[in-house]
Amino acid sequence: MKIVLSLIIKANQEQLFFLSPDADNSRINNCIFRGNKGIYAGDDDWVEGAAVDVHAGNVNITNSVFENNQALDTGGAINFAIQSVGSQLINCNFTNNSASTGGAIKILNTDILIRNCKFTSNIATSGGAINLRDSKVRLENSTFTSNSAANNGGAIYNDLSNVSRNGYLNISSSSFKDNNAVNGGVIYSKKYLKY
Repeated sequence: MKIVLSLIIKANQEQLFFLSPDADNSRINNCIFRGNKGIYAGDDDWVEGAAVDVHAGNVNITNSVFENNQALDTGGAINFAIQSVGSQLINCNFTNNSASTGGAIKILNTDILIRNCKFTSNIATSGGAINLRDSKVRLENSTFTSNSAANNGGAIYNDLSNVSRNGYLNISSSSFKDNNAVNGGVIYSKKYLKY
């Protein structure tokens, strides 16, 4: 199944989009997600991605804005789960999103490209902008400004502790300014980091 979206959505009290494993190759382009709150747990008892919860592969999210979204658990704006291999996030802005882990985005056990994105004033306990775990992430030409975490990783929390996954975080041509956390004001990395 292929889903193509171009719209403006704001102020919902539950997760907006759940892209199931059957929604491979979905596209979200030129959308605005503003003021959405993920407050109800899904089948897995987690509140993930107030705007988009991705469990499908090869999902492209492009030219979109995510502002003031909040998830109680992970990924204030977007959650990329295990099945979302090959997904891309390009030319998107994330501002004032919040969650316990991954103020803007949570990435778990997947492969993703993030290119030309801006992360500003996102907040979490760990990973103010991005919280990633056991994933393969290429981060290119992106900016991180004034993101914060109460504990670890003001901009990015990187946990690659499952060595069998062969995860990595490759950062190129990106800038970090005024991010803060108790540990790792910019990046808190448990394992491999390449920049």
